[in-house]
Amino acid sequence: MEQKEENVLRKVGEEMQEQHIKKEKQKIILADVQDKIEKERTMKLSIKEGSATSVMGGLGEAYITPYALAISGRLGSLVVGFLSAFSGLLAPLSQIVGSRLIERYKRKNLIAVGVALQALMWLPILLLGLLFWKNLFVSSLPVILIIFYSLYAVFGSISGPAWFSLLGDIVPENIRGRYFSRRNKICGTIALLATLAGAFILDYFKTKGFLLIGFSVLFIGALVFRLISAWLFAKHYETKLELKQG
Repeated sequence: MEQKEENVLRKVGEEMQEQHIKKEKQKIILADVQDKIEKERTMKLSIKEGSATSVMGGLGEAYITPYALAISGRLGSLVVGFLSAFSGLLAPLSQIVGSRLIERYKRKNLIAVGVALQALMWLPILLLGLLFWKNLFVSSLPVILIIFYSLYAVFGSISGPAWFSLLGDIVPENIRGRYFSRRNKICGTIALLATLAGAFILDYFKTKGFLLIGFSVLFIGALVFRLISAWLFAKHYETKLELKQG
């Protein structure tokens, strides 16, 4: 908890003592105040996390198709089709698994681990471009790309149910629409700027004759910002999960 939040709780405690409120009631009031403070802090963190994720999407996901075409040669269109098909199939199946996992693990930990593993998938993906550049295992690279991008989709989707559940508990229902509208506007703007920045970076390296190096630079950026996202998730506040029978 930050110093400012601790000062607020201390001030509330002192005011209750001055009003001679019973200790049991003081504990309940302080717990409610702390819960509200932590939720507000997490809502701010979520916007920062969404911004980091948007940068990852703008530098990484936005350029996975041209990357696949660049390292697949004549099979480019087929590889792009498989990328879309496998990620589209495995992502919703992973969410089913993720909805079961939230019954066994803390949601923010589940999200942070899933997001961190998703971030790490950019490392082997970008290395494929370097292998292609060195003319190593060229015929196998499209298959390897499909495998790792499918894993990328799985790790990202498996934490989806935990994210929806956690944010649903954090954001009050009466401001939920307004909050997510603001969050989506900020994240959408950042994603657009990141995509434009990625285009300029890629064009620069292409004019120098190092297109695949350009992709590697973009994917390193995607990896870094997704790891930042995982770090921010680890700092989220988590309320007690109440599972409904049925």
